[in-house]
Amino acid sequence: MVEIIRKPLKQKPTSPSPPKAEKELINESKILKTWISNKIKVDIHLVTKQTLTGEIVWFDTYHLGLKIDDGKEIMLPKHSILYYEPTE
Repeated sequence: MVEIIRKPLKQKPTSPSPPKAEKELINESKILKTWISNKIKVDIHLVTKQTLTGEIVWFDTYHLGLKIDDGKEIMLPKHSILYYEPTE
């Protein structure tokens, strides 16, 4: 005779925490807002292995606005960015 083992179902938490991806977006948003308000220059490393340096002036869910050194403002899709960091 085969014994069937039943595991109890996990109870859903009463106040669910946001998913990991949502937490990361919240953290990213806080960091970018801080950089914008303090006018911190950043290096943005792209998937094309290029690096752009400038000041982030705005962002939304899918794009960043970067003001580069010659005064031009460019829009970068976030999916083209590997990572960004403050300029040293």
